Amino acid sequence: MPRKSLEYLDSESIPWTRIHEGVYERVLSRDPDTNAYTRLVRFDAGSRMDDILVHDFFEEFVVVDGSLTDHTLNKTFTRGAYAFRAPGLKHGPFSSPNGCLAIEIRYFGHTPKAP
Repeated sequence: MPRKSLEYLDSESIPWTRIHEGVYERVLSRDPDTNAYTRLVRFDAGSRMDDILVHDFFEEFVVVDGSLTDHTLNKTFTRGAYAFRAPGLKHGPFSSPNGCLAIEIRYFGHTPKAP
């Protein structure tokens, strides 16, 4: 059964779950069959993730507020920055000197067509 439709969930009612020291997630929806999901990700000011990440799924990531530094790219991304990562793309490590709020969408399947 695919993900159910939601008409305006109060995301503030979902607790933050720690996924790494200083990094938290708030899962907004998840497909129980594919494990595709949409989540908010919050990096506390001064947080750092030293791992280089590689996934077997597509990932879209938008910085909503604050900033996030990708140390492999040696670049800091601020509000409005968007990343699309195909399966197998290495990314990270990351830090957030001032904190960051982002929305992330993860899914399996075909590459979406550009607008």
